[in-house]
Amino acid sequence: MSETEGTSPQPAPSGQPKAGDRRRARALAMQGLYQRHFSKTAISDIEAEFMVDNDMSKVDLLYFRDLLRGVHREQGELDKLIERCDKLEKDNALLRELQDDWNRERAQLMHKNDLAKNKIEAMIGRLRALEHH
Repeated sequence: MSETEGTSPQPAPSGQPKAGDRRRARALAMQGLYQRHFSKTAISDIEAEFMVDNDMSKVDLLYFRDLLRGVHREQGELDKLIERCDKLEKDNALLRELQDDWNRERAQLMHKNDLAKNKIEAMIGRLRALEHH
């Protein structure tokens, strides 16, 4: 057994792992998931490999395992959510374009309305002037 295998991270004084330990856990979990994506190696084998090949003394091991296993377990659901987010982003972009078009059209109509209002006011003013003569 290697020195790092089975070693738990030293908890911060509050009993919680340090933020850096969680950051390292996220980075290693991402590497493991990336490796899994391309190699199709079993997640348990990747986890064991990472435990041997990396200094895990300053890694939140529970968080690392939860991320690695949880993302792998929920991959199908995560893929669906990502697809839905992509669709919502596209829909949102389309709606923003439509809103911009409507705002431009509204501005043009307001300008035309102001021009018409000014012409009508000018005509009323001329009619009043004619009435007084």
